[in-house]
Amino acid sequence: MSADPVVALFAARLRRMRHARSWSLAALAEKSGVSSAGLSNIENSKADPGLSTVARIARAFDIPLGEMVSDSPCGQCDGKPPAGFICADCGRKGETGG
Repeated sequence: MSADPVVALFAARLRRMRHARSWSLAALAEKSGVSSAGLSNIENSKADPGLSTVARIARAFDIPLGEMVSDSPCGQCDGKPPAGFICADCGRKGETGG
């Protein structure tokens, strides 16, 4: 599993966007040209997608590449979910005090 928080954020965004469209992994694979297994690995943060893969996924969703990889705060949690929680919208984890 990737320790990179950017990969985890991308993985959560990818899964959320796919579910919002009610697309199966197979449907997204067909639209993007990325294998179902590869998409599953990306969604589970087991694979770090390269730029060309991210671009193919963005095209499948018909969104700009920048929107797919943006790390700007989401409208749901403003980038700061409560401690111990994970924002269902952007995948960010709330930091615990310390």
